[in-house]
Amino acid sequence: MNVSDKKNILTGVFFIGFGAAVAFGATHYAIGSAARMGPGYFPLGLGLALALTGVCVLASALLRTTARSQLEQWPVRSVVLILLSVVLFGLLIERAGLVIALPVLIVVSSLAHSAFSWRSALLSSAALLALSWIIFIVILGLQVPLLPPDLSL
Repeated sequence: MNVSDKKNILTGVFFIGFGAAVAFGATHYAIGSAARMGPGYFPLGLGLALALTGVCVLASALLRTTARSQLEQWPVRSVVLILLSVVLFGLLIERAGLVIALPVLIVVSSLAHSAFSWRSALLSSAALLALSWIIFIVILGLQVPLLPPDLSL
């Protein structure tokens, strides 16, 4: 049997692992019952559902066979850039504020795509920045730093 779908195999394994970790973490809280749910009830169900989804994805990928034996190569550059963008956002949000952290997130993650365009990355940054400000600061009233602490009004 030739395994033809490396992405689905890795996705299935990731879902199983992450779902199992979430379900295990939920056991540290009171589970309760369906009538009186404890704080661990929803995370346990979510973790088990994710693990079950992973089993289905993995089984589907392993049972599918094709004549080709070459597996696709991982786009390492894209994966690294997307992970880097999230790490940079986490490091910048408190120090530089949303106005700087969010465009950095979008521009760096946009570099992962082969058809990168500065125009679309900056337009997306502006739109998402406005939407984030409206949702998180205006509507929800969260204390998200908008500007760097030195420039705060």
